[in-house]
Amino acid sequence: MQSHGGGIWSTRLPQEQVAFQQPYGFKASEEVLIPSVARYKEIISNGRDIMKEFDELVAALKQSRKKCPWAREVITKEHIERLKDEVRELKEAIKKGNKDEIRDELGDVIWDALFIAIIEEEKGNLTIDEIFEKAAQKLKRRKPWVFGNEVVKTPEEAVRRWNEIKQKERMDKAKNI
Repeated sequence: MQSHGGGIWSTRLPQEQVAFQQPYGFKASEEVLIPSVARYKEIISNGRDIMKEFDELVAALKQSRKKCPWAREVITKEHIERLKDEVRELKEAIKKGNKDEIRDELGDVIWDALFIAIIEEEKGNLTIDEIFEKAAQKLKRRKPWVFGNEVVKTPEEAVRRWNEIKQKERMDKAKNI
């Protein structure tokens, strides 16, 4: 590990793999230092261990699934309706601009999405790790102007490129079915 800029840093990766860090003040170069977990906490979460909190939430939801009669019996098809309700409530909170309500409703959406993931994990359909891995891969594929060498100059161009890439992925997936 190396010390750099007042924090602890881990390894070096090729710059194209970490282009996403440029908005955070990193200079484009052949290589960029990647923040270690300790530095990540400092940069992103003001020193709080959000992964610990995430793990605690997942553990609490799994405990609820085991110990609560309702949570033990609910299935994905039923719970998706709760998630839809929470998304609607989040939209209302955003329209009002109330930061406390937005925070609470975002928490509910995350809670319900994770609960569905736990149900599906129990059925052997997926793992929570796979969900996050695939989500990160998708984000990187669909934003080559952030994570690659492509250049977009306007928000409209970014949305257009996202939609083009998404459409191509759907067409490629349909061909393989």
